[in-house]
Amino acid sequence: MRLICGLLRLDGAPADPAMLQAMAAAMTPPGLAPRQSLRADKGLALGVLDFAPADPALPLADLGNEPGPWIAADLRLDRVADLALSLGLPPRTDPERLVAGAVARWGQALPDKVDGDFALAAWDPVEERLLLARDAMGARPLCYALEPGRAFAFASLPSGVLATGLVPIRPDLGVLAERMKRPLVESTGLRDVLWLPAASTLVVTRAGAGAPRRAWTPRPAEVGAWRGDAREARAELLTLTRRAVADRLPAHGPVGVQLSGGLDSSALAILAARCAPPTQAVIGYSYLADPAWGVDVDDETPFIQAVLTAAPRLRNSVRHLGQLDPLAVVGDVDHLTATLVEPSMAALLATARSDGVTAMMHGLGGDETISQQHARTHLHALARGRVLAVARDIVARARRVGTSPMRMAYRLLIAPWLVHPARPDWIRAADMLSPKARAAARAFPGRGLDARANDRLRRVISGSMANRVNDHAIAAAKHGLAMTFPLLDRRLVAFSLSLPSHLLFDAGYLRQPFRAAMEGVLPERVRLRDSKYMALPDLAARLAEAWPGLLALRARLEGEPAAEAFLDFARVDEALSRAVPGPGAVDPQDMSLTHLARVLAVAHTLVALSSAERG
Repeated sequence: MRLICGLLRLDGAPADPAMLQAMAAAMTPPGLAPRQSLRADKGLALGVLDFAPADPALPLADLGNEPGPWIAADLRLDRVADLALSLGLPPRTDPERLVAGAVARWGQALPDKVDGDFALAAWDPVEERLLLARDAMGARPLCYALEPGRAFAFASLPSGVLATGLVPIRPDLGVLAERMKRPLVESTGLRDVLWLPAASTLVVTRAGAGAPRRAWTPRPAEVGAWRGDAREARAELLTLTRRAVADRLPAHGPVGVQLSGGLDSSALAILAARCAPPTQAVIGYSYLADPAWGVDVDDETPFIQAVLTAAPRLRNSVRHLGQLDPLAVVGDVDHLTATLVEPSMAALLATARSDGVTAMMHGLGGDETISQQHARTHLHALARGRVLAVARDIVARARRVGTSPMRMAYRLLIAPWLVHPARPDWIRAADMLSPKARAAARAFPGRGLDARANDRLRRVISGSMANRVNDHAIAAAKHGLAMTFPLLDRRLVAFSLSLPSHLLFDAGYLRQPFRAAMEGVLPERVRLRDSKYMALPDLAARLAEAWPGLLALRARLEGEPAAEAFLDFARVDEALSRAVPGPGAVDPQDMSLTHLARVLAVAHTLVALSSAERG
């Protein structure tokens, strides 16, 4: 895994190597010592941090020592031989030189022409032109900041950009409040540090920075346009999924897969075990409830065991949540909008790092792409005249779950249109925001996403998806790992979106035709399951265990202007009074304490950043 950073002076002053070193230091997690390649020349400085184990077969980035553009890149390329052929280069050309050729050939169209996971910067020393680019689905993070007339800075993580001191640390109250409701905006949570969107490029010259340009977006006309049958769809999905997994197998070291026991992660784990060379270890990393803790919590154990039985060469590394500190990342600008992601994943990622894993496969995106979990799929098929297909599935589903076809028709065709009130015993994160924070929250359409063509597309390219990808990528980077998402492979995404809605259900099951495509891959217990336990089964109970600590957190926020601007303390106190002060009687599905911990952690971060800025 690599992280990149750079600085371009716009005022004619030389780039300060010490500033580049500060950027690199800010992005280096404690206890890790990445190899560094740093270069400064006149007004430009570029840096690459390589966290992979030292190996002669893994050369360190060569920044500008060859003719052509300087390249700083965090990348994993697909179909390298085909890319080299299209560029007229030898098949074994190293990735940086391939990227240099792609920049020269396609310029700002690069994200539409090159597949893989990448965030890169290319500096043309002749034209004095900097190009930033990010892959089609944004699997590798890249952000930037501009001080007009003075300098432009970019880095894989916000902390790298802020280390330049070019822009102040100014949290965006509106974005943070919006993330407590529905995270539809892609944002670092900082006013002056922006993510480069997925599939986009940005050009910077001495005159300043242009606007990001998106090079690839699935076309609405292609959504649902495929004309094959269900059998053909199953075969194509299996082929594309197997290729996506095989493309992401690391060249060195063990294969790491996050194995939750669900349909998507289980398929990835078994396919990785089948695709990896016999000498390459494949490890599935799972979070399960701790049986020694003494609190009875149902989890994914039986389903994970079924996967391990189906793939004997797959090792399983089980981790338990343990005592969760909601303030573990307070003051960390990289986690400003995802306060519980890193603490909840820390044990799993640290273990993977110690096992020699360099990239972790994750099933993120499966619900939105390959297995297409949509509430209004049947309605959309009905609107397209697929009455018989809908009627057959309603009968099959009713028979399978033991209810009447009439009740099932209500559930599938009428209930999705109804407004479902929140549980009255829950106080959500958004309910605990101050009037100022609510007013600052950005306005979005209240209508939920469904299976209509444009909404299926939006689920894939939305800010919500981008935020989740960024959150997981950052959490992994804090442990020197890359996160890779086979189910967001662009070929797989494009084909999944092309499937018409009547192929998304069959035999009384949603998540088709992927579910059917996994016959012979997944054990039937997993392939035909309809529900799933929470990814962190004992999270609610662990937070209940920490209830006295939550009281102390709230007390420390009293009188802090930054916290008062964000929180409605009366609603926070109401949530605390309703909380169960102990883990034994907590409903594992109860998200109340999770919401409470999130708002308290964000408020503490706002206070910490405000104090740092004043200091």
